[in-house]
Amino acid sequence: MATYTNTLPELLKLVEPIARNAGKAILKVYNSDDFEMKLKGDDSPLTAADLASEVMIKAGLESLDDQYTIVSEESKEVPYEARSQADRLWVVDPLDGTKEFLKRNDEFCVCIALVEAGRPILGIIHAPVTGISYVSIKGHGAQAIDSTGEVRQLSRKPETRKPDAPNLRFGVSRSHLNQETQDYLLDFKEPVKTPMGSALKFCAIADDKMDAYPRFGPTMEWDTAAGDLLVHETGGQLVHAETGEKLKYNKPNLLNPNFIAKGWK
Repeated sequence: MATYTNTLPELLKLVEPIARNAGKAILKVYNSDDFEMKLKGDDSPLTAADLASEVMIKAGLESLDDQYTIVSEESKEVPYEARSQADRLWVVDPLDGTKEFLKRNDEFCVCIALVEAGRPILGIIHAPVTGISYVSIKGHGAQAIDSTGEVRQLSRKPETRKPDAPNLRFGVSRSHLNQETQDYLLDFKEPVKTPMGSALKFCAIADDKMDAYPRFGPTMEWDTAAGDLLVHETGGQLVHAETGEKLKYNKPNLLNPNFIAKGWK
């Protein structure tokens, strides 16, 4: 069994500031007029902020004593033959919600997760505009850390919450709401739809400001890994929309299936 220099709580204390510094790099671009944007091969946008955050995170992770493979949205994909041999790997989205960033609606974030045996075991979602980091460790619960360093424990959701309750609050993608999502919501009693961008929807579920987030459309592992753990560690679950199983990470193909994140079991 592999041995590591830092425990997961120790590692979290080292990596959360990395995410926070990446957020500051993003805000430097966000608050300037340097919004130069180009399209990647899949026609998704790429900005100077994505690249600045990528550089900050990669340098920070590579400075740690424990070195793990880094899989990031903005860097060249690590071949499965290489990463399949890794005990652990970082799964990183330097700027989740680039479309929201370009719209200047503040709904973007930094996502960093550590994956082991196909599941996230440590996660950080940092919201640059609010300065809040939502952090979680497998089996240790979840917390919100504000810009002053104050830590707030995130409570586990009540076991009494039921999916047949009326007026459940559903987060829906601000940029990717489709007919499949609308059809899914027909099964609920007077659902309340809240448009929101990026992985911040996972944070809203963890912070009991939202009940569920259905996603019928393409996402990648770096879009969900940190949020997956955050939702689980606050009493909810993120599951395959068709099978109800937990999502697997470090797959040969990093594309996620359709999924449902919800604040109940």
